Amino acid sequence: MSINFELIMQYPLLIICGVLILLSIKALILYGLAYLFKMKTPYNLTFSLLLCQSGEFAFVIMQAGTVQGVFSPSTASIVSAIVALSMMLTPLLLIFNDRLIAMLSKS
Repeated sequence: MSINFELIMQYPLLIICGVLILLSIKALILYGLAYLFKMKTPYNLTFSLLLCQSGEFAFVIMQAGTVQGVFSPSTASIVSAIVALSMMLTPLLLIFNDRLIAMLSKS
């Protein structure tokens, strides 16, 4: 399954919102787990931000779901774009994490 860039251009708001929702929900859940397991402050932020992206297994699920008729090809393409973009944002999240930790350590 490849990323359909025409579909991304047709639904940019949907895909951007999907990425933001995916990252936000996963980061909040991971932060909650880090808090529950008493992880210290700089580490729980890093843990949450670096693991909040989706993984390659989502591509496998989308492909299998499309073959079985569970997902339409356009739905699978949109979800694949959301997953790929969330994975591509990981280096930027690391930069954001470093700046956030530096800012928190100053105060």
